[in-house]
Amino acid sequence: VTWQAIFYVETEAVIIGIFADISKEHEQQEKLALMKGETLTKAQEVIDKQMRVAQEIAGLLGETTAETKVLLTKLIKMIKNGDGSIQ
Repeated sequence: VTWQAIFYVETEAVIIGIFADISKEHEQQEKLALMKGETLTKAQEVIDKQMRVAQEIAGLLGETTAETKVLLTKLIKMIKNGDGSIQ
């Protein structure tokens, strides 16, 4: 890959051309673009995984909270009745 600049100098009646090999820069840009893409993909995977884990934790907390509420409600009723019966 090359960068080119060509221009005409009227006063001297010459054409000047400047050519530079920019292959390395082009290759570095391609590598950087690839790395950015891979990083974005990994970041999205981490976000997705964290969301799944958070949902699982929330589900477990909800389940155990409901079980605790049922148990404590029964215990409160039993204590309020004073006779050990559950109504």
